[in-house]
Amino acid sequence: MKKSVVLFSLLISFALVSTATAALTAEMAKEFAYLSGHTEYAMTLSPTELKTLVERCKALQTQALTLHGSEKKVMGKRMARLCGLFRFVLESKLPHEGRVPEK
Repeated sequence: MKKSVVLFSLLISFALVSTATAALTAEMAKEFAYLSGHTEYAMTLSPTELKTLVERCKALQTQALTLHGSEKKVMGKRMARLCGLFRFVLESKLPHEGRVPEK
């Protein structure tokens, strides 16, 4: 009886963790789609909009660290490239002394 209760609780715990991870991944995918949707016309965005996109990229990069295995690696690289693109466009629009720091 005790073994079945322990096994049942472990299964419930695993299901809750899996559901929370799936929801986080869906949220991250939605945010990534939003951010990557701005790459096509990034040069037309204002510096303020670009700064906002860089900040959102950094926040999503932090969330990507919670993933596991290849998802973590792939999402981390995608976010680094995306953030790099927005940072490059932003720096091209700012005067030399107003460059955006790497971190």
